[in-house]
Amino acid sequence: YLTDYDIIAIIGVLRDKDYETICRNCLPLVTDVITVTTPGIRSLDALTLAKAARAYHDRVTAADSVFEAVELSLLTAKVREQETNKKQAVIAFGSLSYLGEVIHLMKHKEQIRSDLHGK
Repeated sequence: YLTDYDIIAIIGVLRDKDYETICRNCLPLVTDVITVTTPGIRSLDALTLAKAARAYHDRVTAADSVFEAVELSLLTAKVREQETNKKQAVIAFGSLSYLGEVIHLMKHKEQIRSDLHGK
């Protein structure tokens, strides 16, 4: 379904999952990777996941929060679309524990001021 799109991935996984294999199998298919810390006591922090992801991809960013990950993904999509004139898709995957927040933020993405990121 997304063969004509560049894909920006938001990924967050639990530390007891095989995140190395997830990175190896999924990350070569995307253009950008944003890692997040999943909630709960089994969480894998975004920096550890980013370190693992960098073995399979060179465009990896660890976000401080799910909000920041969504913000960065929207900003990245906007910039890459302008640069490449190619459609962009954001896909969030990994643990279900953070996906509800991603869905909520994407439904209200008009309220996210990604143009202000880092300012």
